Amino acid sequence: MEKYEQPQGMTAILKEMIDNDPYNKFCVDCTTNQSTHACIFYGTFVCDNCARAHIQQLGMTKSYVKPVLSDLWDDYQMKCVTLGGNKAFWDFISQYKIERDPIGKKYRTKATKYYKRRLSALVQEQEFVEIQPVRNTEELVDRGLEKSKVVLDKAETKIVGFGKYLDKKISNLF
Repeated sequence: MEKYEQPQGMTAILKEMIDNDPYNKFCVDCTTNQSTHACIFYGTFVCDNCARAHIQQLGMTKSYVKPVLSDLWDDYQMKCVTLGGNKAFWDFISQYKIERDPIGKKYRTKATKYYKRRLSALVQEQEFVEIQPVRNTEELVDRGLEKSKVVLDKAETKIVGFGKYLDKKISNLF
């Protein structure tokens, strides 16, 4: 059986992404161990221990994990880690205060699922119009108020229109 090897140029790029970026150098999940694997769906780099946890707790369909230097990479996978990266992911999940949560909990949140869909759209150069999940109760209330105002404005317009219609009907009677 023929063994396929990663082109040296791509291996060099991946190695450089880890070695030259302090955020990618260490695992995005435990922040202690050096990165050896990539979570393609999130565009992040993780250590061997956390890679195993991803596979065991989430499965490959929810968190596709692969070794950085010993596997073949395709253009889509390269684009995921190039457009993603540990800093972007960390900054995003920090808004939700889930950056220190266990892997099984962190990657099942609305926030990380949203991030995964947004990164996928970015990689595929597709428009992404989904609204980001709320970060806290205050933001939830604010969004609720905004939606209520829109509904009230529509209702007011319809009531005023109906009032004008009734005025016309009544004035036609006299």
